[in-house]
Amino acid sequence: LAQAPPARRRRHPPRAPASALRPPRPAGASPRGPGRQRHQAMKKAFKSTLPPQQTDTLQQLVTKHITDPALRNFVGSEDFSLTSTERGLQRWEQVHLVAALDVLTAYQRDRRARSACQVVGVRFARTKVYTHDPRTRMVELLKRWLRTHAGNANVSEEEVRGICGLCRDILNHPALFPARNPRSFLQSIAEVYDHLQRQLKEVLERDRTCADLAQRIISLSRNLISDVVAFLLLAPTDLRQTDALPSLEIVALWQSLPEADHPLPGRADPVLQRGMRDAWATQCGSLLAAVLSTPWCIRLFNGARAEEEASRALEQRASAKTLEDA
Repeated sequence: LAQAPPARRRRHPPRAPASALRPPRPAGASPRGPGRQRHQAMKKAFKSTLPPQQTDTLQQLVTKHITDPALRNFVGSEDFSLTSTERGLQRWEQVHLVAALDVLTAYQRDRRARSACQVVGVRFARTKVYTHDPRTRMVELLKRWLRTHAGNANVSEEEVRGICGLCRDILNHPALFPARNPRSFLQSIAEVYDHLQRQLKEVLERDRTCADLAQRIISLSRNLISDVVAFLLLAPTDLRQTDALPSLEIVALWQSLPEADHPLPGRADPVLQRGMRDAWATQCGSLLAAVLSTPWCIRLFNGARAEEEASRALEQRASAKTLEDA
């Protein structure tokens, strides 16, 4: 019997190494083995030095922009630990400050520090609450300032500018505050800065409006006093010397006041003084001359420089009189 030929063995292709079967690591992933250990050690060392740098930088910025003694001691004070994430206000006057306060409380509610751990192939994440870290202390400082001033109807420009400058300088240090959450610390500070800018704009508009109103009041007061003086010179008297005057405005009448007690000697006009000598000698004229020589009248119509000139003239007359008596 013929023997059957032996069966041929099937040759399998060579197996690829295990490293070739693994999916490629994404860019930026930490290395494996000893390289990964070195990477983790460097990362841990960087994290350990970051909070002191954050604290020192924030303290410098607070000292630079904040004038309130209760807020300047950012490092040593124990008042900037974590507080309630509620608004904490019953009523408010400044809407932009309240909105900025809501941004900070939302950041604290959403803030999470996740540390992943793996148990039997399942990854868990545990949540840690920050209470005294530099970010929390800065947020609490801003919350205290916002809660204090949100109910104030008259927030000063200087205070709002100080807080705006503090937030702006914090945004200039992105390397000190790396983001780990969707709502990051720097993003929240940027939103607070936007609301403070709008608040500053409102403060400047209100201050400008008050200045316009004050200027309007001064203008009406000048018109009233000038009209009253002119009326008293013309209506109840028969003084004809006033016809030779070029104007009956207060600044023009100063030129014709008597030389003896002239409030502004440098502005006296000898020609007008001779023409109004008899008019100022009357009872009505002497009363009006006394009114025109008062410091408040000089300040109202010609400012502080004229008042200083009148004060120097008064001192010179007093000194001359003292020398004559001696």
